[in-house]
Amino acid sequence: MRIRYKSKLFIRYMISYLLIFLIPLTIMTLFFYQNASQHLRYEIEQSYMAKLKHAQTTIDNRVIDLQKLGEFITMDKYLTKYYATHPYYGITTINHLDQYTSANPLVDEILLYFKGNDTIYSSTGSMSIDTLLKKKYPFIDWPSFAKDINSIDSPIIRLSRVQVSQDKYKNMMVYMMPIPQALYPTSGIIVFVMEERVLSDLFESVFGDISNALYLFDENQQMISSWKHDASISLDGQSLTSISEMNEGIQLLNLEDTDYSTIAVKSDLNGWIYVSLIPQDQFFEKVAHIDTLLIIVVIITIIFGGIVAYKLAKQQYNPIYKLCQLAKTSSFQTDQGMLETRYNEWELLRKTVEYGNYVDKQTPYARNNFFQMLLQYGNQCTSYIDEMMSFFDISLEDGCCFVALMPWEVSKEDPNRFQQRQEVMGILKEMELSIPKAYIYGVELLQTDQIALIVIIPQISADEVTFDLVEQIISNVGYKLEEVLSYKPSFGIGNCCNELLDIDQSYIEATVSLQYLIANSTENIIHFNNLPDSNNILLPVEEKYFEKLKQSIRQGNQDVAYATLDEIFSIIEKTQLSLSLLYCIWFDIINNVLKAAMEIEYTLNVDQITDLTQMTTMEDLKSKLKITIGEICQYAGIHEASISMNLSDEMIKYVEDNYTDRDLSLESVADRFGYSVPYMSNLFKEKTGYTFSQYIWNLRMEEVTYRLITSDDLVKDIVSQVGYLDVSNFIRRFKRETGLTPGQYRELKRANS
Repeated sequence: MRIRYKSKLFIRYMISYLLIFLIPLTIMTLFFYQNASQHLRYEIEQSYMAKLKHAQTTIDNRVIDLQKLGEFITMDKYLTKYYATHPYYGITTINHLDQYTSANPLVDEILLYFKGNDTIYSSTGSMSIDTLLKKKYPFIDWPSFAKDINSIDSPIIRLSRVQVSQDKYKNMMVYMMPIPQALYPTSGIIVFVMEERVLSDLFESVFGDISNALYLFDENQQMISSWKHDASISLDGQSLTSISEMNEGIQLLNLEDTDYSTIAVKSDLNGWIYVSLIPQDQFFEKVAHIDTLLIIVVIITIIFGGIVAYKLAKQQYNPIYKLCQLAKTSSFQTDQGMLETRYNEWELLRKTVEYGNYVDKQTPYARNNFFQMLLQYGNQCTSYIDEMMSFFDISLEDGCCFVALMPWEVSKEDPNRFQQRQEVMGILKEMELSIPKAYIYGVELLQTDQIALIVIIPQISADEVTFDLVEQIISNVGYKLEEVLSYKPSFGIGNCCNELLDIDQSYIEATVSLQYLIANSTENIIHFNNLPDSNNILLPVEEKYFEKLKQSIRQGNQDVAYATLDEIFSIIEKTQLSLSLLYCIWFDIINNVLKAAMEIEYTLNVDQITDLTQMTTMEDLKSKLKITIGEICQYAGIHEASISMNLSDEMIKYVEDNYTDRDLSLESVADRFGYSVPYMSNLFKEKTGYTFSQYIWNLRMEEVTYRLITSDDLVKDIVSQVGYLDVSNFIRRFKRETGLTPGQYRELKRANS
């Protein structure tokens, strides 16, 4: 690296070395490297702390998902004791458990148990507890399972080993969630059974090949899971007890004659404690040669005087220059060849900062998922809305927000489609609105191929925002995007709301507006409140309310559907209508609900439809409709999750069919399916638990090892055939992971077969 010698610090170094050679040099060098080592340790510890918090947040979200799934199960009438024990409806209980189990890829099995009963229900059938423990899940270190399942009154999680075969075991996590007695006459237990690798894969994806160990303890200081990248880290029971009692933060501990930097994070959700152990040796193993270097530097300085003083000044200033450049850089390009050579202390520091930057880069993906959940579920996100808004630095500041929906009209055959989508999301990220402090978020929507614009206007309530102001904001956005797109974008706009939790209602209104805009209007922007009424003038309810009702049902948003239904009936109640006209409106409402059900392929039986049409009063009809709407919305949520899962499966299958293609990349996969690289990366990792590059490596590694054993082809030919051009680079990585070269691996496997 070339140094700019105009630096005042470099000149001062030169003057100091020229005036006094040995003593100033020794003092400054010792001070410099001591400070660098401390800074190195601080950066590594802070990076680990960020990763540990990221892992804790991810696991908390998954626990919340299990709790929500448990709440759905408790509200399912077919999973009550009456239906489970009924000779006719018992099979329905099993089928419903199978549906819930299949819809959640993290869960190996969902069990349902009613206290005082020896029968336990699963997705594969009902059985006794004794059969469960002997055949399905023989927990070898949990003899009190039958007692615990009859005695718990609050959620617990246990880690236990299950005997798979005569000499094979695997670790399973069991999460028991009591069914509140207020819901049903007989209380029961929902049991989620998961493989421990669910957590191990998560830790692997977060920490990668970092040399450390991680332990997870519950609120009672019992270990739930552990993960080790460094096999040399092994703690006895006393040491585990010590770290399970740690407070949050970073501490230096000596455990079993080894010094560790110990980092602890505690979950506010369930009191679980996450503890990471980092051997102190790895902080200094790359700077251990400093003592010898100091002696050599002093001797050379005395001998060569001023000439060596110049070189030593350059040598001492060089690391500082790199560190300063590193501090000014927001991202780094990694040279694979450099990473495989021996690190010096500054290269290790550079790589450590890269890990910290990786965590920061995940924030846009997580924020996109957070907004997607808000748009879809709204008030159902109450439990974590404040925490997530604080984490993403989102604040209404006594203001309001609304949603505008823009369709993606570029053809999938357009070669510029991928690049344009990236540019659009980049413009939305950096756009400055005309209203001071107002800001906008772009959210990519998977199923609809649309982009939702969430606009937040601080310090202005929803009642104070005019239609002109909203349309002015969206018009400015349209002008900016038109510079990138080959067409003038269209926008459907929903009403403003004062709470971010109500944004799902604005989203549904924007969807209705956009549907009308695409079908009927030549304009580019239309607001929900400006939609024309296409109803008969004799009917008091405008068509847009029926469209809003249908859209909320299609999206499975029960809260908005109920609110819209109440709004429709409120309009009817305020209008004096004849009995015949009143019946016309009632049947119109029923027809719209049935249309929404048909559009998501939900079929109501004849008895349900007949029951709806036999209403006696307005309240009777409203009550029946809400029951029907609730069932349809529940189905819609499962249906949408199934569609998303199908897209993930298609993407995985495409990768598995084409992993030997040298040109295969995340960008090419995203372009094929028509979504952005960040979105596809996030979706891929959620589905597989691996990054795209890790998954490709695993597939190619598996194919290489298979061909090494089953064929006599040359190693370079095998490596080339699975998609690698750099054979030497592959061999180095193969040896790093297996401890053997490909040739040695082939000889060993054939000798053992």
